[in-house]
Amino acid sequence: MRIVKPSAKLEGLSFAVDHDGRITGDAAKIIELAARTAYKSEGLITADSADKLIRKLLNQRPPHTAITDHAGATIRIVCDRGISHELVRTRIGVGYLQESTRFCGYWKEKFNGQIAVIEPPGLEGWARSVWYDACEWDEEAYLALTRNGVPAQIARSVLPTCLKTEVETTMSFTAWCHFLELRLSKRAHPQMCEVAGMIRDILVSVCPVVFERFLPERYREYEDQEDKIARLEAEVASLRASLENVDAVNLSPKENQA
Repeated sequence: MRIVKPSAKLEGLSFAVDHDGRITGDAAKIIELAARTAYKSEGLITADSADKLIRKLLNQRPPHTAITDHAGATIRIVCDRGISHELVRTRIGVGYLQESTRFCGYWKEKFNGQIAVIEPPGLEGWARSVWYDACEWDEEAYLALTRNGVPAQIARSVLPTCLKTEVETTMSFTAWCHFLELRLSKRAHPQMCEVAGMIRDILVSVCPVVFERFLPERYREYEDQEDKIARLEAEVASLRASLENVDAVNLSPKENQA
């Protein structure tokens, strides 16, 4: 049994092309071209105009998020099976291909006849020993079944949730933003948050103007503001309901009959 670490690797990215069809290497240019189509302002494009326009449109209220539908990235994510189930909950504007336990036989030589698992955080001493032993028992059961003719798609039922899996994930920048909003939250699963942090770092490096708001210091401030807004909205809804109840109690019998 191997223990591996979660990871994220950029595998593909949208690039703009110039008038001669040459790749510019700048994903932000695709977004600018799409945005300027709406306003027919292509004549205002300069070497540094993309970031200014994108910031303006994304910072307005409500933000003009349709512009980021036109750029995307493909990232190979290594995580455990449990975290992959959270990953694939993001559905709009997304494509997934995942390592298949039906067709990958871990008893085979190319897998060195063993499974790979991802160790969860926070396990020490006795707790880690229990986890490790459980994974080894699962591996032994799986290998015994498959070596005795049980198909991988049936034998996989004994594999642990912490089994390593790889997910090729393609999203538009809009979908990646939605993913980061959910999975960088302080309410997210810690392992999902760890993977999301790796993905954020990749995306900030390829298109900072879109993803820089998810950097830790900025995102925590944004999340705190969103929490305050949610609390205020809940208080307003509660107050409105209380006033409606007061009005109902104060109605005269004649008014009630009416």
